Amino acid sequence: MKGFVFFTSIGFLIGLCLFGGEIEQFEPHVINTKYDQETMEYFREITLKNELNDKVKLRPITFKKDVKVFLEGKYDNFIEDEVNRVLQDLNAIIDPIELYTVNKKSDANMVVFLGDLKSFLTLNPDLINSPQINNCEGLFRLKTRGDKIVSSRIFINLDKQESKLDLQDCLREEITQSLGAVNDSYRYPSSIFYQGSNYVTELSDMDVNVIKILYNGK
Repeated sequence: MKGFVFFTSIGFLIGLCLFGGEIEQFEPHVINTKYDQETMEYFREITLKNELNDKVKLRPITFKKDVKVFLEGKYDNFIEDEVNRVLQDLNAIIDPIELYTVNKKSDANMVVFLGDLKSFLTLNPDLINSPQINNCEGLFRLKTRGDKIVSSRIFINLDKQESKLDLQDCLREEITQSLGAVNDSYRYPSSIFYQGSNYVTELSDMDVNVIKILYNGK
């Protein structure tokens, strides 16, 4: 179950978040040599590439401040508890920032909308012509400035969720990927970033390492 990602760079729309020459090439192996070549290759595939085209970013993108999550649309206690579980798992991995829910949309820099496509597009009319949005189970849209993620919008299409397990997988995937791990891959079926169909409710060891390198540099 895979969604789609779109980037908004401040001032204009782009299909892939590419950065200018003022940002040096990202070389995570210079920061830390703890991880083997397989892990580093997967990290680069997930954070520097994008499923919508073959170009490679110079640097990964991340939130530099705490991620404040607001839930919008149709959700119940099960969904709210699952979102909090995802955030708790990510907080156990990420050192520089915290992720938590907020009660006001105006306080949020990550908005998770749960519901049908029509309702989502009513609130987000700028996404009406986005590629493949009509068939997606979930997607996220990022607003960026350089290598900084300013905000994220996530759509969980409840009409496309076949079970609670399906919904759990979609929530975990879209929230995790909207932190900057934007690409999908066919390498590891147990990964949250797997391109094919799977039902993942826990991060794999490889997923944890990708997130650690992305946010902690180690």
